[in-house]
Amino acid sequence: MTQSSKKEGLQGTVFDIQRYSIHDGPGIRTTVFVKGCPLRCKWCSNPESQNSYPEVLFSKAKCDGCGKCVEVCPLGAIILDGDGIHIDRAKCDRCMKCLDVCYPHAIRCAGERKSVEEVIEEVSKDELFYRNSGGGVTISGGEPLFQPQFTLALLKECKERQLHTALDTCGFANWKEMEGILDYTDLVLFDIKHLDPEMHLMGTGLEMSLSLKTSTGLLKRGKEYG
Repeated sequence: MTQSSKKEGLQGTVFDIQRYSIHDGPGIRTTVFVKGCPLRCKWCSNPESQNSYPEVLFSKAKCDGCGKCVEVCPLGAIILDGDGIHIDRAKCDRCMKCLDVCYPHAIRCAGERKSVEEVIEEVSKDELFYRNSGGGVTISGGEPLFQPQFTLALLKECKERQLHTALDTCGFANWKEMEGILDYTDLVLFDIKHLDPEMHLMGTGLEMSLSLKTSTGLLKRGKEYG
């Protein structure tokens, strides 16, 4: 861990850390999914990754109706009636006390605050696989540029260990922040959501102009991307 990261104690919200990933860049990789995205794609496969903060998720199929979560909720945000458990999102302050008593794991948390050091510790477990397969680490999301400082710190630490780095992004970011991040990125996996401007706006909630601007910047930089 570099001195700067130790001093700042940087943390980010991580949605998942997926080891032995083979679809997010060359070789065997670990993919770090950070939480938060500016887009609201109608086809999003992980809509729980869109908000930048940890969230309570509920699976009705796993719930046994014991009511323990109702008892521990300090704000009365969880209700048990004839139709089962319901969570009032407007009341919930995400204290996560319900997770501790839900033994069937019907309630779980999507997203966890982690330090750069904690993430790198997990990533480093598979360094041997990266080096033998030509793999490395991919930062994905959500949208990793939604947490630019955290993403930059992660990439810096990976390059300190001479690991191949990839950034999976939709390009909706401040270009100055993007440029700094590219200095520590070997490969950009650029995700253009739709080539038709109207369909892009309809499907994602945002115009595609910023994404195209970022794409142009990548080409000028001569950065490898796919």
